[in-house]
Amino acid sequence: MMEASASMVEECGQKLSVDNAYRRKERKYKAHAIQPQNKRKKSQPAPPPDLSDVWDFRRFSEASEEDPIHKVIFKANITNDDHVQTNMREFNEKVVLPNKQVDLSLPSFDHWQVFGLHSHPGFYYIPNLLQPHQQPYWIKQCLSTYPNSPNITNLKNLYGDVGDDIWTNAVQYKKTNDKSINNHPTSSNSGSSPPNHQFTPDELLKRLAWATLGYQYDWTNRKYHPQEKIPFPEDAGLLTKIVASACNYGPYTPEAAIVNYYHKDQTMGGHLDNAEYEMKKPIISISFGSDAIFLLGGETKDEEPVALLVRSGDVMIMGGRARYCFHGIARILKDSVPEYLKEENLDEQWKEFGPYLEEMR
Repeated sequence: MMEASASMVEECGQKLSVDNAYRRKERKYKAHAIQPQNKRKKSQPAPPPDLSDVWDFRRFSEASEEDPIHKVIFKANITNDDHVQTNMREFNEKVVLPNKQVDLSLPSFDHWQVFGLHSHPGFYYIPNLLQPHQQPYWIKQCLSTYPNSPNITNLKNLYGDVGDDIWTNAVQYKKTNDKSINNHPTSSNSGSSPPNHQFTPDELLKRLAWATLGYQYDWTNRKYHPQEKIPFPEDAGLLTKIVASACNYGPYTPEAAIVNYYHKDQTMGGHLDNAEYEMKKPIISISFGSDAIFLLGGETKDEEPVALLVRSGDVMIMGGRARYCFHGIARILKDSVPEYLKEENLDEQWKEFGPYLEEMR
């Protein structure tokens, strides 16, 4: 971490005061421990965060007309034109029908609940679009498919070639408790020598922080390179095409995505997603696992962000002026994994995924 000694720092091309409205709101939720004044004493766990000003979209339908939530959130209309119907048919043909183990079909459009924020034109939120019985499929994809080559992960950037199938290697290692190490330190993509690591497969999995899909993101230079493109996953691509078109952002063809994996005590600081060549198309975010506090700010960090409760299966769309707003994850809420995703409530194949969700998001 770099500490700024001057009164101003530069972030994403904008000069921002170190102590600003966004960071004050962020600090309100992110503390997991209280540091004692006496440095010889151990830190104490912080009390649970106050959620009184965190807006929960799933509460909107039950709220009375006098409830303050109506001043913040409104129910939005969706589009169900021929283009959207075409996207839905393609999703059904290529994703739903071939999958015999679980019904991945989306709810009919008259059952969608789509909300917006009065303060952020272009932002939409769809609670529980992905049903509880469908979420294990997408979680398995995020863990056992999307991190595999040719997609790139932070592990490859840090340690070079760590082998393929990170998830299966970790599961097999835990089952057999095999002490052999199948990964080898090599030169990293950045050209610098990686640490001389000797991580076991399950330790590598714990260090998995992100995987990039489609166009591969250059984290060092904060840009995408047109020549570094990998085919985008068909299932996720068709899903996001439907969501974007239904929210009046069609036609939409997803070309790049980042799958983020969070430890329960991790956060994502306020940032802008402004490395894309096309800013007119929205960002679509899909959440799985524990509940989280998501902050959506303004176009500078001097604007106070609104705090939103994000749950498993929910979808966010940031388009219009909301596309240019700072946003991030201020807190992963402890012990908030839905009961339907816990190990004992699913099939035999899920028993390796359930414990992972208890520690990660």
